Amino acid sequence: MKMSPRYAAKYGFDKMPDYKHDFASIPMEHLVIPECDSNYTLKDLKDVDEAKVIDYDIGIAHRSRAKYLMNFISTKDCFTKVPVAFNTSGEVVGIGCVRAVFSNELCAGPFYSDNEVMMAYYCFCRFQDCFHGFSKLSRNYLKLGQLNRISKSLAKF
Repeated sequence: MKMSPRYAAKYGFDKMPDYKHDFASIPMEHLVIPECDSNYTLKDLKDVDEAKVIDYDIGIAHRSRAKYLMNFISTKDCFTKVPVAFNTSGEVVGIGCVRAVFSNELCAGPFYSDNEVMMAYYCFCRFQDCFHGFSKLSRNYLKLGQLNRISKSLAKF
């Protein structure tokens, strides 16, 4: 990063995280939709207790950002699903949001889940009704080995 020393000297931006954000864009015709897992069910955001969604997000973000989160995942052209474990008392085990953006694309995020199987399940199995008519699904993510592997498993080339 050529500009890093300048920003560090002038503005004090001298802390660099040990990760970077990356971007994935999957053409819709290459999207792999996994089999649905019967241990979980998906509900629309409006059908889930908002307090449970906020509590789940606090566990991920380690702070309350309730107003921001609820506004972000409930705006126009957002399709938000909340996976709920079937075998418990309606425990939230993830949050997934896909939104329609300009240029006939879908943008995924936030996407949180307790495990990889759950992420693949709610990421595509129940969002597939939203995919018709769009050209790509895009997602920003942290560039880490685990997430790179998961992103690649969702596409077939």
